[in-house]
Amino acid sequence: MVLLLASSKDPAAVNIQTYLQNTYDFHESSVNCTVGSLLECRGVLLLEIDEEILTTDLNHVEVEINSDLILVLSCHRAESGAPALLAHPQGNWIKNAPMGGQPETLSMTSATALKLSVTALREQKIRLGLQDYLCGLEVTHHGPTTETPMIFVEIGSTEREWQKPKPAEAVGEAVMYVARNWAPTSPAVIGVGGTHYAPRFNELIHRTELAVGHIIPKYNLDTVDLFKMLQQAALKTFEKVEICAYDHGGTKSIQRQRAREAAKNMDLEFMRIRDLLRSQE
Repeated sequence: MVLLLASSKDPAAVNIQTYLQNTYDFHESSVNCTVGSLLECRGVLLLEIDEEILTTDLNHVEVEINSDLILVLSCHRAESGAPALLAHPQGNWIKNAPMGGQPETLSMTSATALKLSVTALREQKIRLGLQDYLCGLEVTHHGPTTETPMIFVEIGSTEREWQKPKPAEAVGEAVMYVARNWAPTSPAVIGVGGTHYAPRFNELIHRTELAVGHIIPKYNLDTVDLFKMLQQAALKTFEKVEICAYDHGGTKSIQRQRAREAAKNMDLEFMRIRDLLRSQE
């Protein structure tokens, strides 16, 4: 069972939730729930809670609603203010947690869910004429920490976009697509390097059958125990991970060397994205 999770304090989440309730036959769920308002539509659950999701311990939600996957409806903030439709796993690579979760702790995620989300968002972007919207996968960042596979699906990046009907429709349709089609069977990789919006990893999931789970960006590579954190990234991807993919242009030589050694210690193939793209053609 898939849970769609929204916060009443998040204007984008409220907008997406309103679209879902106006479009689909969501009704009061038969599942006993004391943590928020729980609705259901053909096996898909929709829960609204009053807490800020990033900084909330969701253990009570996980215990009470034993779902297989959680899709968080969310806003995305960026200084650029660029319109965006995005999906990402969550977790903290570094020794502090300024935006929720726990230090040096990643949440469980699903590479398949991320791939399906990005694919669906791209389709909705075209269908709805949102040509000026950035669309794709982000690297792993912020809280909360969960044991249930969970991803964020977001509207960015300002109040203007959060309130518009078309971006809410795009995310609403994308999460319903994932909820109905999620079967965690895609071959999965974890990622090393690149910038926050992970252009090379987006290319990888767009052009191949591979799905990408956790990604550590270049700006975190010099400050972490790579073996510890890449091992955690593999263990906290729901699908079996056999490859650690790296963005050659988005890493320094010493960073690649350290990541290669960590991958070898984990019995993972360490492969350049360019080579993975060629092998899948």
